[in-house]
Parts: sequence; structure tokens; C-alpha cells
Amino acid sequence: MSLFLILSILIRSFCFGQTQLTQTVQSYQFISEADDIEKEAWWLITGKRLSNDHSPWRMVYKAFLEFKGLKSKQVISKMCQKLKVIESVSTSSFTVLSYCQAKPLELAKVKKLQAQKWEFQFPVTPFIDHFGLGTSIFYQTLVCELDLDDKNKVQQMKCPVYARNRNVEEIVELKNFEYNKKGEPLMRIQGVIKKHFQDVARIETLIPSKGEIFIKEIKIPNPLEAVKIEEFKLPATPKAAKPAQQGLKLQEAPPIDEEVVQPLDQEAPPITPSR
Repeated sequence: MSLFLILSILIRSFCFGQTQLTQTVQSYQFISEADDIEKEAWWLITGKRLSNDHSPWRMVYKAFLEFKGLKSKQVISKMCQKLKVIESVSTSSFTVLSYCQAKPLELAKVKKLQAQKWEFQFPVTPFIDHFGLGTSIFYQTLVCELDLDDKNKVQQMKCPVYARNRNVEEIVELKNFEYNKKGEPLMRIQGVIKKHFQDVARIETLIPSKGEIFIKEIKIPNPLEAVKIEEFKLPATPKAAKPAQQGLKLQEAPPIDEEVVQPLDQEAPPITPSR
């Protein structure tokens, strides 16, 4: 076999391998794209950018690439790097596990609902640094669904169950979290803000494909606080009114008998001592 033929085979094998790697990366790139969408939504709600250090999407993306034999360049510095994906062919589902502890820890359940439709379920506890301690009290699992186009790009993203701590005291609970790449609006976010287990505000955000972004946060009156305010703002107790002011009419006292109180003109008889 000539040297030229050997080189040709090696080059074609290398190119074929690179093509397969590229296709594998592209086939799961939508997971990373979902992470970017979540980051954008969170920035609109809070004005803060999320890091990759505790991202559940990045962890699952890294796990799937390694599951397909690729060495991922994803570095999630504050989370376990020993990952494993268990596939269930019969149910078209995957379980992502972490092996940095004695007992494997479940990081996600991923299910392929249709050819271009996926569901992701993230238990909150392993990602408590991402979702927050308060969220872990209210929720055990958060759910998002992705619809892909023919190029495996995210066409739609919906999270029917999603929440995150905005700070130590406040939780953002989204009742409606929708992204539509070709829709109008491009993104719609609706939900409530909880503080000390009470709804304290409603939030609504609309991102049109063109034009200004609409963001609204409306405070919800707390009936318990209203009662408390009234309690401490009661009017001062009025001074005791005079009987006449109260409409009461007292009977006049009987006249004093002048004869009784007049002094006697006669002197009192002398006292005779007894014998």
C-alpha cells in the first residue's frame, strides 16, 4: 500500500471523527443554549448575571458530552466533576448522577418526549447554591421543557415549575416562563415574589422581538400589616365629658332647711352636777 493511500485513509478517518464530534456537540448544544436563556431571564428580573459555577444546565451538558465520549471543556469549579449518565432506552430517558460522595447523587432526569421535544427535571437540593435555600423549602424539583427546530436549536422553552431565591429573604416564583424564538413576545415572564412565606409582589416582564422591554413589579398589600397599622393608629381616647355635654340632667339637691342651721338665741341651761 502506497504512502499516499495510507495518508488519504488517515486524513479521511480524522475528518470523519471530527465530523462525528462536531455533530455530537451540536446535538446537545441546546442544553447550553437553555442555560443562556435562563441567565437572560434572571438578568431581567434582578439585574444580576448568573455564573456557571452552580448551573444545572452546564452540569447536564458536560455529563452528556462525556457520555458520548467527548472530553468536555466545561469547567464548573464549585461542583463535582465525576458525572455519569444512565440511559433507559425503553423510556427514552436519562438520569444524570454525581459520584463525588459515598452514595451517587441524582442531578437531573432528562426525557425525550418526542423527536424534537425534551423535558428536564432538576432536584433543588444538589443545586441549592444555584436556586437558593428558600426555594428548597417550597420545591423539591423544578421542571423545564424544550422544543427544538430541525437544527437542534431551542425554538421554545417553557418552565411550568420554576423558582429561585432573589436574595436571602425573597423567592421569585414564576407562574409563567416562556421563550419563543419566532414568537411575539420573544419572552414572557409572570410570577410572584415571596418574602417570609407571603406573596409581597407580582412581577411581569415582556421582551418583544423589537421595541422596548416591559418590566413591572407591583406590590401586594399585606392584610396582616394593614390590621397592625390600624391597631397602632387608633385615635387617642377623648377626655371624659361633663355630664351636661353627655346630655344627662341631674336632679337638683333639696334646699337646706335654714332653721336647722341657724344658731340658737337662748343660752344652754347650766349643767347641774349630780349629788
